This record gives sequence, structure tokens and C-alpha cells, in this order.
Amino acid sequence: MKSYEIIKELMQLNKITQAELAKKLNVTQASVSRYLSGSMQMDIDTLEKISSIFGVTIDYLMGKNTNEKLEVKTAAFSSLSTEGLSDEEILLLKSMIKQFKKNKNIK
Repeated sequence: MKSYEIIKELMQLNKITQAELAKKLNVTQASVSRYLSGSMQMDIDTLEKISSIFGVTIDYLMGKNTNEKLEVKTAAFSSLSTEGLSDEEILLLKSMIKQFKKNKNIK
């Protein structure tokens, strides 16, 4: 699976539009559209931002780590809203969840 296909899947799982992703990445919606069509390659900074937004590694985005569990805002947290929280606050929550899972030995 190509990275842009994986990102499309993550967007669908998280109900994030191209416009919303563009805003989070601080790029135009046209750029996101080109990323998702495969007509424009993402640089490493963009991949890092996307991995942070969705809580996955760059290896996962590149299709190299197929065993990685998705730690995205789905599953148990699908009914929770992060609306009104800054990206920094969302990242902090993700970090707290990862630490909690680490302490509980949850993979």
C-alpha cells in the first residue's frame, strides 16, 4: 500500500477532510489533494506532521511496518471529540495515553 493510500485510510477512519488536514499541516487544500493522488511527494517534515496527527510512525505511513497497531483517534475514543483542543493539547493527550498503555503493558 502506498503512503497516500494509507493517509486516505487514516483520514476516513478519523473523519478528517482534506481541508481539515490542510489546515493542520499549514498547506493548501490543493497540496493535500496532490499528496493524496500521488502526484506530489511529501517531504519528511510533512510526513512527520502527518504521523503526529494520526499517532502512527513514519514507517507505518510508508507501509514498512504493517504489524503496527493504529493508535489513532478511533475505536474506544471514537465518541470523544477533540473539537476545541489545540494540536498541542491533542498531542499531549496522545502522549498520556501512550504512557498509560506502557505502564499497563498494553501493546
